[in-house]
Amino acid sequence: MIGAGGAARAVIFGLKNEGADITITNRTNEKAKKLADEFKVQFDKFSNMRNLIKKCDVLINTTSVGMSPNINESILDEKDMEKGKIVMDLVYKPANTKLIAMAKKKGCTTITGDRMLIYQAVRQFELWTGINPGFENMERELNKKVGK
Repeated sequence: MIGAGGAARAVIFGLKNEGADITITNRTNEKAKKLADEFKVQFDKFSNMRNLIKKCDVLINTTSVGMSPNINESILDEKDMEKGKIVMDLVYKPANTKLIAMAKKKGCTTITGDRMLIYQAVRQFELWTGINPGFENMERELNKKVGK
C-alpha cells in the first residue's frame, strides 16, 4: 500500500480485519513507518518500490496523486507496473487515473476509487437513516453528478 494518511488508515483497518499481509510505503518514509508500527504491519522504503511490487498481489494507492486537476500525474511510472497484479487507486476524480490507465495497459486487474467512495456512501446513508440505498442506486447518482 502506498500512502500514510487517513485513507491509508481506513484501508489498513479493513485489510487487517480480513487477515491480509500488509506492507506500507510512502514518499515520506517516517510517516509510513509510524503508521506501520501503529497497526503492527510491515514497512518498506519508497525507494524499494520495484521490489515491493514484485512481491505483492495487490497494490493500493491511497495518496491523492493523480486527483483532479493533476490528472497527468501518477505515484508510479509505467515501468513499475507488472502484469497480473490487482491495482486499486483510491483517487475518484477522475475515476480512471493515469495509474489505472497504466495498470490496464500492462494487463493488471484494476479497481477505481469511485468504488470505495460508493461503498462509503451506502454505509453512511444506512447509518444515518437506517435505510440501505443499495450500491446500484448510489452508483447511478454518482454517475449523474460526474457525467458518466
